[in-house]
Amino acid sequence: MNIPHKNLIFLRVSSNKEKKYCLKAGSFFSGILAKGNFMESSPGLLSSLFIKMASLPQSVGYAIDPVTYVFCMDSSLDGSIKSWQKVNKDKAEARLVSDLEIDAGDIEKAWLRTLKGPKSKRDADKIEIYTLRRAYKKLAEKTLGQLKKRIGTRALEPSDFKNNKERMELISNTVQYQENALKERFSKKKFSEFNNKLPSPQFIFSPYFPIHHDDGWFNVMKSIWSDFLNFYKGDNGVCVLQCSIEMLDSHGDELKKFFDEIKPKHVALWLDNFGEDKASVDDLVVFGNFVMDLNKLYISVFNLYGGSFSMFLYPFGMSGLVCSSGYGEAKGVDPISGGLPAAKFYIKSRHTRESVATAYDLLVRADMGETLENYYKDVCACPICKRGIEQGRIDIIRFYGELGEEVMCKDGVARRFPTSNAMDRCAFHFLFNKLMEYRAIKKLTGSEILEIFKKDIETWNDVDNGHGHLQNWYSALTTLSQKRSLD
Repeated sequence: MNIPHKNLIFLRVSSNKEKKYCLKAGSFFSGILAKGNFMESSPGLLSSLFIKMASLPQSVGYAIDPVTYVFCMDSSLDGSIKSWQKVNKDKAEARLVSDLEIDAGDIEKAWLRTLKGPKSKRDADKIEIYTLRRAYKKLAEKTLGQLKKRIGTRALEPSDFKNNKERMELISNTVQYQENALKERFSKKKFSEFNNKLPSPQFIFSPYFPIHHDDGWFNVMKSIWSDFLNFYKGDNGVCVLQCSIEMLDSHGDELKKFFDEIKPKHVALWLDNFGEDKASVDDLVVFGNFVMDLNKLYISVFNLYGGSFSMFLYPFGMSGLVCSSGYGEAKGVDPISGGLPAAKFYIKSRHTRESVATAYDLLVRADMGETLENYYKDVCACPICKRGIEQGRIDIIRFYGELGEEVMCKDGVARRFPTSNAMDRCAFHFLFNKLMEYRAIKKLTGSEILEIFKKDIETWNDVDNGHGHLQNWYSALTTLSQKRSLD
């Protein structure tokens, strides 16, 4: 029996500005992955993108992550399902009642506030309310069913899933949402002929929530996975496992036993904030063992947020990886707000991204890429580098580290930030390097990958101490190789 859908690499699109990465580089990927809340905030953009990618000669598919986990997170955190929004003062309470599905008497004073700073004439009669973001409100309406009534005032809890009917409603709604999200955009009668030709998602994900040791969510997810597979019979159904590496270590055997019982064809893994370049050898082995053991059960495993180590697990049983435009190689469950923009240069022999200045310094100390010929040989020969590197490594400062004019920041300090062109160059450089790694690795054996690491470790041994992850990866893969030879 063969593992279906092996050695895939998906490109994640998370914002409007990332559409350009899909249009210019997406044809080299196995598919495009978008979050459900992005589908609700930009349905036109994503619909046109999915159709355009599917119409290419090599037909690039798509999938939609239903992100149901957001509804069990603390909504007071920045980046959560709620935000402060301006409304007319006389409509504020009515909006809260409608959005949160509560009675007027249940509105808390903390959910209303006056506008900060000077008001324009347009905002003279407005205040701010703390309510559901529109994209998440729409997503909840399409996926949660009766559970939506609870998210207005609190996060979902394990006890909310005791009712089988409500749990099944969540599952059926989530499946139908993914199947019909694209079709809804073309549901009018004038599109009827075209509607039948729309591409279907490559994968259908189960609803999912983060599981920890003994907080009740583990049993909830067992029920969801089992019910999901009973409801959705397609070969492209995916059980999503979102947990910490500690949970995988302590409950891995229980998880593998359960998956062996319900027999999903695919499992999508999201290890909470698991930075592969910072992980210990023991944790990397736990991760790799889980992938290998599921592979023995003929279950394909995809990593939703993984780095280069996940890609190096392809010969050991990893079936797929989701890649972003220079970020997202590790992600925590809790929402985060954006930081200062940074242009980072990917060094392929270290398999990490560094600030442009740090990358240049490392290349100098490693005596790599001084001339153009050596740069192409030892550093990078991707299309972006070939377009902008004219002399050698010195050009990465000018090309990848280009800065704009000074701007005054909120703290009163004037700073210069990378230009949008520099950010794009770094992103495309990263994507092309990941694709080149992917094409090379999927053809290699485990022993051949270990030889690559030996060479990379030797390259950086006398330069700095920041390449310890390479030694950790080598040790972990060696352990996995030994286990595989004994099985």
